Amino acid sequence: MGKAQPYTIHFNYEIVEDSVKFPLQATVTAMPDKTYLIDNIRHTGEPSGSLVPTISLTRHRGSWIYTHGKNETPLSVSIGKAIDKYEQSASSL
Repeated sequence: MGKAQPYTIHFNYEIVEDSVKFPLQATVTAMPDKTYLIDNIRHTGEPSGSLVPTISLTRHRGSWIYTHGKNETPLSVSIGKAIDKYEQSASSL
């Protein structure tokens, strides 16, 4: 199996629902064990300057959860939706 190729996603992170939104982007690497490493979470248009440490997510029963804490947060949901959108558009090419 070849090495996983990272890709960039774009998403909005809402601090207060429908009020304060931050346009962000991140680098995603899909791992063979069906987890996703998300790193370099940064403001849209910035080449680097990660705002948070690397996180690891997985799909579980239709939700996006952290692989270690097994919980869902607004950030994991926002990133998961962006991954789903990217994968849907990539599969239609």
